[in-house]
Amino acid sequence: MTTVNHLKPGTFRAWVLLVGASLLASTATAGVREERSAGRSPAERARMILAETGVSGGLVVHVGCGDADGVGLTAALRADEAFVVVGLESDAARAAALRTSLREGGLYGPVTVMQWDGASLPFADNLVSLLVISDPGGVSREEMERVLCPGGSVFHTHDPSFALHRFRKPWPAEIDEWTHYLYNGSGNACSLDTLVGPPKALHWWAGPYSSRSHNWTPSTASMVSSAGRLSYIRDEGPTAAMPQKRADMNWAHFKGDVTPLPENCYIQSAKLNGKPMERCFIYHRELALGGELELTLGHEPNTAWGVSMLPGSADK
Repeated sequence: MTTVNHLKPGTFRAWVLLVGASLLASTATAGVREERSAGRSPAERARMILAETGVSGGLVVHVGCGDADGVGLTAALRADEAFVVVGLESDAARAAALRTSLREGGLYGPVTVMQWDGASLPFADNLVSLLVISDPGGVSREEMERVLCPGGSVFHTHDPSFALHRFRKPWPAEIDEWTHYLYNGSGNACSLDTLVGPPKALHWWAGPYSSRSHNWTPSTASMVSSAGRLSYIRDEGPTAAMPQKRADMNWAHFKGDVTPLPENCYIQSAKLNGKPMERCFIYHRELALGGELELTLGHEPNTAWGVSMLPGSADK
C-alpha cells in the first residue's frame, strides 16, 4: 500500500526554504568561528576553544595534531593543571618529532602525542572531556561519542561543514547522582543508578593509593557526586598518628586529579562564596552545588575559629 501525503500549496516550498536557511545558518556560524580563529596564535585559539565548549579540565584529545602549528595548539590546550592533553598523529615519524618538540619545551608528560590508526580512538568509553578535531581521518561520529564523557564536547578547527555535526554528549538517564550523605534529602541510601557495576576498563588512576586501617578513624570521611563531579574529603595524616595533620580535598570529572593543601595547613579564616564562614565543616549540599571556598592558612592553629558551630558528629 502506498501512502500519499498531500501538502497545501506552498508548504513544500516553505519547508525547503526552512531547511536551506538552517543549513546556511549552521555554515555561517562555522564560517564566523573560522574567521575568528584565523591569524590567531595557538594560545589564543586554545582559549577560544575552551571558552566556546565550556570545558574546564579533564582529558583533551587533539585529533590530527601534526598540522601547521606543530604542537602549538596541542600544548596550548593544557590551560592549567586540571588538563591532560593527548595529540593523535597517524604518521609515525611526525609523531616522534612532535614528542621530541614537547620534551625540548619541557611539556612532555601532561601533554603527549600518540601514533594512531586514523580511525579508532585509543581510549576507554566515557573518558574524554573534549575532542579537538584538526584532521578527523576516518573517525566516525559513533566513535567520538563512545570516548566522550557525558557532557563532553567536540570542536572542529578547520572544516566549516563540520558545524553540522558538532555536538555535546548528553547526560544519560541511567546515571544517578549522590548529592547527600545518604543519597539525597530523603535519607534513603539507595541510588537509582542502573549503570554502576564492576569496571570493564581503567578510566583514570588517582590517589588515595592506600588507606588507614579500619582500627583507626577512616581516611575518607565524606563523598558526594553531582553534575559529573566527585568530591570527597581525604585525611592524609600519618597512619599511626592522631590527630591528623593535614587533609586533601579531591575533585574528579570523569577523570582523576588531586589538589593537596600547602604546607601552611592550619585554617585561620574562611569564606564561602564571598561570605565569612565561621563553622569548621561544609554541608553535602554545598559540595553538590559547587562554589568557591576561600581559606586563609597559617603555620599554627587558630583555636578561636570554627568553634562557634560544631558538626553533629563532633564528640562533645
